[in-house]
Amino acid sequence: MSGNKRPVKGKRDKRKSKNSASDDIEEEIKTIFRNVARRLATQESLEVEAGHAILAFLQGNAARRLTPQLASNRQRIYERTKSRLELLKKSKAAVVVQTSWRGHRAREVHRPLLQQSKEAALVLQRNFRG
Repeated sequence: MSGNKRPVKGKRDKRKSKNSASDDIEEEIKTIFRNVARRLATQESLEVEAGHAILAFLQGNAARRLTPQLASNRQRIYERTKSRLELLKKSKAAVVVQTSWRGHRAREVHRPLLQQSKEAALVLQRNFRG
């Protein structure tokens, strides 16, 4: 009967009180760390979101500034390829030119020149073979 004594209210077992005190302290430390980690995570995510917003804003401004420059570069490339095409037309060479301007592709094939070159090749083959 002496082993089954119920604890009296208000009095605690000494071993239990030591363990519960250290458990309480440990639990409190864990909650503090959890709260700090949560605060840091939210602060960090807010900073990251702000950083992303700033980068997007700056990239948008840079894109707005660069758009006319890119357009002028494209125009220059287009004009250069067109002038080369004119030179090739004048030199009567059979060419296939692809130029890209604003995403559209223009293909120019000079069929008569190709036909002439094919006929010339056939004549050469006939003469060579005898």
